[in-house]
Amino acid sequence: MARFLVDGNMPAGTAPVLRSLGHDASDVRELAMSNSDDDEIFRLCHAETRTIVTRDRDFGELVIGQPSHPGVVLLRVGGLRSAAIIDRLVEALTSLEEPPISYSGRIVVIERTRVRIRTA
Repeated sequence: MARFLVDGNMPAGTAPVLRSLGHDASDVRELAMSNSDDDEIFRLCHAETRTIVTRDRDFGELVIGQPSHPGVVLLRVGGLRSAAIIDRLVEALTSLEEPPISYSGRIVVIERTRVRIRTA
């Protein structure tokens, strides 16, 4: 299973749901990093080889042109409620498990009706 770091702009229940699915998931709020800037959060992702799960497009821009990075899962789902955001994330990640993908070096963009995978 994957190693994720959940950004502070995701619903608070995201990391526990990911853990219940067998993923190794941490949340910036659990790590007292809620007020950390994107660069600091991304350095932690590199250090711990964790893919960031976020709604912040800036993380996609941080990795463009980088030869290697642990990956970005970017949710672009508009004004969904917290439970619906988590449901869409779970649905998309589950669809990527067969066959399983490596998030390393990729930007996975999850939208309401599709999932796109880009190499940074």
